[in-house]
Amino acid sequence: MESAADPLPPPDTSAAPTAPSNAPTISTAPSKTPTAPATPSNASASSSLPPDVSDASALQSGASDTLSNAPSATAPEEDALPVTVPPFKRGWAKGSRDTFFQDRTSGYTLARSRGTRATNDFLIMVLNDYCEAYTWWLEPPTEPTSEDLAKEECDLDAAELALKPAKLRRLKKGIRNMLDRLSTTDSPFAKMSAGQIKKDPVGSLIASIARPSVEVSRARTAYQLWSKSAFGAEIKDGVNKTVAVEGLNAKKDRIDIVAGNTKEAFLALPRSEREVWELKAQAEKKANSEQRQLIKDSGGFVPHSTLDPVAAQEVIDTMVLKLDPLLKSLSRMTGGNCHFYWAGPEPSRGGQVNVL
Repeated sequence: MESAADPLPPPDTSAAPTAPSNAPTISTAPSKTPTAPATPSNASASSSLPPDVSDASALQSGASDTLSNAPSATAPEEDALPVTVPPFKRGWAKGSRDTFFQDRTSGYTLARSRGTRATNDFLIMVLNDYCEAYTWWLEPPTEPTSEDLAKEECDLDAAELALKPAKLRRLKKGIRNMLDRLSTTDSPFAKMSAGQIKKDPVGSLIASIARPSVEVSRARTAYQLWSKSAFGAEIKDGVNKTVAVEGLNAKKDRIDIVAGNTKEAFLALPRSEREVWELKAQAEKKANSEQRQLIKDSGGFVPHSTLDPVAAQEVIDTMVLKLDPLLKSLSRMTGGNCHFYWAGPEPSRGGQVNVL
């Protein structure tokens, strides 16, 4: 009978020689956890291995694949903009672009109050709207022409198409910076983070509802009013001829040629016809001045009588989105049911009375 205290025989290690302690371990099995990139210190360690160990390591299956698939320590390429796409200069969003962003500031403030995901979704929506209105390839502050908007990506050269990812990233960053700057004029409640709003949802939403943002359009000159209906083939052909003869840049210099040729064509009209458009321009300028004064006198609020149907419909459409979180918060805080009814003429229904 064998005793339990008898020592066990030593393990047989003759068939499996052990590698030196500094030999690198190479695993051919896939790993679910990311491995750290190779460092120069590891490379120097492998070079000091004995010849038999280094040769055996080189013959290991999957060794080259493991090293080649290792993540790089350098920053990803998409984080660095090409040199040919510099950052936007100050004033890049002027003219109609400024109006474009002003109209979306209140929506951005509301999205930012709901958290990071809602903010990113809103920025993507604004980016799509911007590309539809101004294209992604047209350098601001150049205003797009009908020809620019009619272009497709297949009409662009390969060099321009290669810049698309970089220009879209630059646009997204510029759009966010622009909306951040414009939203600084909102009330303090509108600048609250999602966590702060949870502590005071009623005050934040009331501040957002009580301050609608409706912009007054800029008054146009006589030739601008006339050009809306008179910019035809004759002026367009003259613009194309000037650009071709003088060798101008069709993207950067075309807008100036269009404005100059349109003014010349307007001045060539009979005096009686020009006076009609000048009177229309004066009337529009006067109406805009009166509307701005009414807004100023009312402490920044837009009187209902001065709202055009499009602006009134916009207030009605956004009213539900702004009031719904408020009513839900009041219900949770009081344990009761909160309801809201609105009845009145809705512009989108031709003035028909609607109940919301």
